[in-house]
Amino acid sequence: MSYDRLRDEQERPPKRIVDWTATWEQLEPLADVNVDAAAALARFCKAKRITVGALEQLGARIEVRQGAYWLAFAGTNGNGRVTALKYRPLGGSSHDTIAEKPSVWLRPLVAGKLDSADWLIAEGESDAARLLGLVGDVAAVLALPAGAKTFKKEWAAMIPRGATVALCLDADEDGDLGAAKAAKIIGGTTVRVRPPVDGTDWCDWPGDRAEFLELVKAACPSESASGIVLIDPRDIAIRNVEWLIRGYLPVGELVILQGHGGTNKGTLTCHWAARVTTGDVPDGKPGGVLFVAAEDDYERVLKPRLLVAGANLELVRFVEFRREGVTGSILIPDDIPALEATIGETGTRLTIIDPLMSHLAGSVDSYRDHDVKLALRPLSKMANATGCTVGGVHHFTKSTDKGALRSGQGSGAFGNTARLVLAMAADPEDEQMRVLEVVKSNVSRIGLREDVRVELVPLAGIDDPIPRTVPTGIEGKTVEQLLHAAKQHETAAGASADEMQAVVLRTLAAGECPRQKLDDAVQAATGSKSDNTWKRALVPLRDEGRIKSRKDGTTGPWLWRLTDPEGWRETVAEATENGGSFHLRETSRSAEIAETAPYVKSIPYSMDKPFLAEDGIHSIFEDGIVSVHARARENGTPATCQTCGSSELGKTSGRCRKCGTKAGEEQSP
Repeated sequence: MSYDRLRDEQERPPKRIVDWTATWEQLEPLADVNVDAAAALARFCKAKRITVGALEQLGARIEVRQGAYWLAFAGTNGNGRVTALKYRPLGGSSHDTIAEKPSVWLRPLVAGKLDSADWLIAEGESDAARLLGLVGDVAAVLALPAGAKTFKKEWAAMIPRGATVALCLDADEDGDLGAAKAAKIIGGTTVRVRPPVDGTDWCDWPGDRAEFLELVKAACPSESASGIVLIDPRDIAIRNVEWLIRGYLPVGELVILQGHGGTNKGTLTCHWAARVTTGDVPDGKPGGVLFVAAEDDYERVLKPRLLVAGANLELVRFVEFRREGVTGSILIPDDIPALEATIGETGTRLTIIDPLMSHLAGSVDSYRDHDVKLALRPLSKMANATGCTVGGVHHFTKSTDKGALRSGQGSGAFGNTARLVLAMAADPEDEQMRVLEVVKSNVSRIGLREDVRVELVPLAGIDDPIPRTVPTGIEGKTVEQLLHAAKQHETAAGASADEMQAVVLRTLAAGECPRQKLDDAVQAATGSKSDNTWKRALVPLRDEGRIKSRKDGTTGPWLWRLTDPEGWRETVAEATENGGSFHLRETSRSAEIAETAPYVKSIPYSMDKPFLAEDGIHSIFEDGIVSVHARARENGTPATCQTCGSSELGKTSGRCRKCGTKAGEEQSP
């Protein structure tokens, strides 16, 4: 069967596929041939400038036909079944190639460094062996088994996304036409690399590795090159979406996981890491995981959570960045090239960035769409290029009135740039239950969700139990339902939350302090437990940007402070008989404020009664001094209801929550 006939048959595959496995197994591996065959093979390799080792990488064997030695190559179906056999004489040329009839090449021959981002396509096995000898240690080589013009659409799926593909076909018309066809099918970055002399192939070329690399470099377009490129969709092979965790973590995409603080988003990412590092993924292959963490410390939070989740710590790494001798956090987009290189070197399959907003470079305005898109698009492209899924943890704002998708902090570009957005919410009726839901997706079903149970697990060497998440696979309530329920619950406990926030702010007005001191202060003033302080005071104030925390060294506590200490005022309240009014004199930490703001008397003069500031904060008078935020009312609006005396006024409406009377209105008879 002629070489051209073989090529034509590949363009029109036969209906019948024959199993040639038994025939193939009768042929001799190159390492087992006799002296005469070895001598013939050595002469062939010398003439073609290739090595026996390169031919062995391509799986070549020896066939004896009428006293002559032939090289044999097999095409398989991917499961070991041989569906194609071709032979070429050691003493002839590629045009003397014959094949078993019928031979169906379902997969091309591929060898070299298969996880490389650089791939070469060769015209035939001899040229493939030549290229393997030149750069097979750093690049992958794909051999076209049926001529330059035969490149099947499904073969493109064997090449990693984002790889640069050098089309190293012969320097002739067929080679140019075949390269153009392959480039359309593959898409992405492809370059045509021709042998220097027209009409020749790579086995004719006497150059070495360095000269070949120069040819590849010269063939690559300059960065300044520009122009329209038209791609015919009929030439593009369709692909299934690949998953790390089906429905939730697509391979090679940017995914955003968002929710309120305290909903165990970080704990869930440790569960993901455990699944990836132990091979509990669709393809069953364990992979590496990188954690880029700005808030959770390694020894007290991340490592314990990974241990109770069952992660293989040999495949986990925590990522920091050394900049001018100082180690710090990864900055986005500045450090993405370095992160991409690390992912490629380590074979990482999942990278967690927690929280995403904390890793944005200082030049990025997180509330400006344009800035966020410019920062996140390189991150998304990195995921596409490396095949590594990137999970960015993002926080909700205090108010989730815009819904689970659009209530993330900062610009809406966070959700718009990601290919998939997950939302996680706590069930106010069940402290151990969370719901994980797909609220945006370009690659799967929106609304896919499951309950996630939070368990506390003892860990040797740690006093307190460590949380871990256990997805149940059960679809219960939606995230929107839980957010609505939480809002109702928060409304009912609004006064208590305001009181706790006031204590926190007043305590921090005196200076930076650890979390324990804040818990103790809130408990002493309100009787509330520390977990409520976190949920109702620290998290909301942090989300509003009014307080922030930092780690005190590597083993010290987390310290909290006001973000704008100068925005606070010491307010002195003087009880007078002037129409039963309070006269307030505000004194700035930095300068005297001359204005006096009268407040209509609405509470007795007793100093143990609350005073209501504009943002709803209740502060306690102590020795005539109360600390309130600079936004305290200055319009004389009553601090409590004039009808019933309740201090439970709406934060913005001023309407009494008990009797319904609005400030300045008279109660209807």
